[in-house]
Amino acid sequence: HVLSCDGHNMDAVSAAISAAQADDRPSLICCKTIIGLGAPNKQGTSGVHGAPLGDAEIALARETLGWPHAAFEIPADILAEWRAAGARGAAAHQSWQDRYAASQHKTAFDAAIANDFDKDVAVYLDDGPRDGEASTVVIPGPPLKILRSGPISEESLRQKLD
Repeated sequence: HVLSCDGHNMDAVSAAISAAQADDRPSLICCKTIIGLGAPNKQGTSGVHGAPLGDAEIALARETLGWPHAAFEIPADILAEWRAAGARGAAAHQSWQDRYAASQHKTAFDAAIANDFDKDVAVYLDDGPRDGEASTVVIPGPPLKILRSGPISEESLRQKLD
């Protein structure tokens, strides 16, 4: 079940999440975004990735986005929402911790996640590194081959993963 939405539109993201939750199938939500959105001279370019924008572009981005706040200033209403989300997540996290602590599978789970991920994942790569020499560029080999093979529809994704 593959959904797409504008990743900058929170209503569209929320609608996609709701649609995914309402469907019994596993879901993939593709959120299309523009890197550096709001930086009028650099958005959508490598100029916003890995290099400072510079004072002039930052000022223009603030103006474009309607953001009057100083650097690292978090408005009280946004901070309150963020903390409320954290509080909601804290209960779910504690519930998971409690189930984990009481699980008869705790030892097996701990052993499974303690393994050497790089070595374990190399088994699944066509031309992957061996003996712990995993590269972050190579690790996602097969999934990237699927993604690089062209436009992906729900049906084509299902065929490639089956």
